[in-house]
Amino acid sequence: MRLLKFNEMQEQFDFYKTTYIAEEKAVIGAYYIREEYERSLIVLNIQENLFEDRIMGDGSKVYWISPHMVRLPMSQIEILSDVPNKENFKYIKIPYWLFKKNSGLEIKRIEGKKMVSFTRGQINKSFVDKIDDTEVRKYFDITSSSEQESKTLDSISKRIKNHLDYEN
Repeated sequence: MRLLKFNEMQEQFDFYKTTYIAEEKAVIGAYYIREEYERSLIVLNIQENLFEDRIMGDGSKVYWISPHMVRLPMSQIEILSDVPNKENFKYIKIPYWLFKKNSGLEIKRIEGKKMVSFTRGQINKSFVDKIDDTEVRKYFDITSSSEQESKTLDSISKRIKNHLDYEN
């Protein structure tokens, strides 16, 4: 998380991490708007967690994903602007107490070449249902570093489904 004074924050938003505004005790982050209602909105945040001990032959960083959907009250947040070239993503200012209350709001995105994988603990129906969700796929397509990454996610989904069918 980066610390900025409020007057320095114009055009300083970072898609890959949250920015803390000390004077306002708030954070600003780029979140995917999944659903919007009169009094709340639901954001989708897929955390990208780096495997420290893995790297691809082409230098891509290998990571696993953790999708989170969080309902935010409109009375507590402020939508600041669209994220350039990222459909459905908006920069949102969230009170720090609300940010800390929900770990699903922490932004973990990896810059540069990367490739998605999965952990042994993700071999379950719940995880497959999450990654097969249409909005999760849209989010993933927007944030992935290559078309190959989306194909890899499809492959992961199929491999886990095959593994689960084998167990039953």
